[in-house]
Amino acid sequence: MKRSFRQANVLGKNIKKLIIVWLKSDLRQKLLDFRYFYLPRFFSKQCKTAVFLALNDPQSLILIQVLAPLEKCYDIEFELNLISGMLSADVLEPQQWRQWSLADANVLAAHYQLKTITEYPQQKDLVTGQQLWQIQRRSLADACNIFCKTWYGGFSEHFPASTPVINSQFKNQDTLSSKGHYLASTILFCGEWFLGIDRLEHFERKLIKLGLSQKEKSDVCYPKAKLQFLSATKSKNQLEKPINSDTSSVITAYISLRSPYSYLGFTQVKQLAEHYQVELIIKPVLPLMMRDYPISMDKMRYFFLDTIREAKLLNIPFEDFEDPLGQGVINCYQLFAYAQQQNKAVAFMEKMYRVIYVEGVDLTKLNHLQKLCQQLGLDFQAALVFDLKHPWQQWVQQNLTELEKLDFWGVPCFVFQDVKVWGQDRLWQIEKAIIES
Repeated sequence: MKRSFRQANVLGKNIKKLIIVWLKSDLRQKLLDFRYFYLPRFFSKQCKTAVFLALNDPQSLILIQVLAPLEKCYDIEFELNLISGMLSADVLEPQQWRQWSLADANVLAAHYQLKTITEYPQQKDLVTGQQLWQIQRRSLADACNIFCKTWYGGFSEHFPASTPVINSQFKNQDTLSSKGHYLASTILFCGEWFLGIDRLEHFERKLIKLGLSQKEKSDVCYPKAKLQFLSATKSKNQLEKPINSDTSSVITAYISLRSPYSYLGFTQVKQLAEHYQVELIIKPVLPLMMRDYPISMDKMRYFFLDTIREAKLLNIPFEDFEDPLGQGVINCYQLFAYAQQQNKAVAFMEKMYRVIYVEGVDLTKLNHLQKLCQQLGLDFQAALVFDLKHPWQQWVQQNLTELEKLDFWGVPCFVFQDVKVWGQDRLWQIEKAIIES
C-alpha cells in the first residue's frame, strides 16, 4: 500500500513538471497563435479580441478608458462583454477585495493619468447603466460613456432592472468561466488572458509580434510600472533628496513559499533593499491551500502562465516547479526561525525559492534540506532544536494575524513605513516611498 502511494505521489509530481514544461514551451505558444490568429486570417477572418467588463468593477473602469486609444494603435477590434459583476468563489475575501480594488484603481489612474474614483456607484446608477449598455451601446465611446455616467452619477433618469439584461450578463459570466478565467477587467486574445491595465504591456507586445501595430515605433502605449533603481546622484528636479534611507526604516515582506508571485516579489524586493540599503524583514505565511482556501484549476493555471511571462519580462529565472505544498513547506518553516536568528533569513528564503522554481529540488526530503543548510552555513540539527523551543506554527500564525490587520489576505504583501501594497506589481510604490522618505 505504501509503495503504491509513493508511486502515485511520484507520478503526480512528474505530471506537474510536464505541465510546467508545456506551459513554458514555445510550441504551445505557436500552436495557440496558429489556431487563433493565423488560421482565421487564412480564411479572411479577424482574430477576436474579447474583453470582459463589469460595471461595478473599479478595474474595469480603468481598463475601458484605454481601449479606444489601443484600437487606434493596433489593427484590432474589441468585442465587449458585460458580466454580472458577482465575484466568483476564486475571490477569497470579497469585502476586502472590493476595498482593495477601489484603492488600487486610483493608484493606476494616477499613474496612467486616467479618471479617479471616490466611491462605488449607487445601485440605481448601476442598474440604469446595465440597461443602457444593452440598448444604447454602439461603440467603445458609448461604452466608456456609460461606465463614466454609472460611476460619477451622470444619469438624469433611471430605469428598473429587467430579466433579459440580467440573463445576458450571466451568460457572459458563464462564457468567461468556460474560457478559463474568473475576474472582470480581462482581455482574451489568441488563447491568452491579460488581466487589467497591468498586463497591457504583454498584450501589446503580442500584437506587435503578430504585425498588428499601426505605429511607426514599436514602443508599447501602456508600459507596466517598473522599479527604477535610481542612483544617489540624481539632479534636484528628478529627486528632492539623496537616496539614502533611514537605517531605522525597513521593508517587511509577507510571502509564501508556494506562491509564484511571492517568488517574483521576493526577488525584486531583495534587489530593492540592497540598492537603497534598507533592511528587509521576511514574514512567511502558510500557502492558501494550507489555510483551507479553495483554489480552482483555472486560477492556478492562470497564475502560472502569468508568472512565467512576468518572470521573462523581469529577467527572473523560472525553469521548474517542485511543489512544496504540505510537508515541504513545513520542513522549510521548521528551519526558518533558526536561519532568522542567525541573520540568514533572506539568504535562506532565496535558496528555498531557487530550489523550488529553478532547480526543482524536493523539499519534502530531509536529506535535501540538510544539504541546503550546509550550503548556507546553518546547523541543521540546531535548527530543528530551535524550532522545538520556537514552534513554527506560532510565528506563522502571528505573521498571518499581522497580514489580516493590514486588510490583506493573500501574498505577497510589502510594507514600508505607512505604505502597504499587495502584489509584486505594486513594488514601485514601495520604491517611491523609500525615495521620498
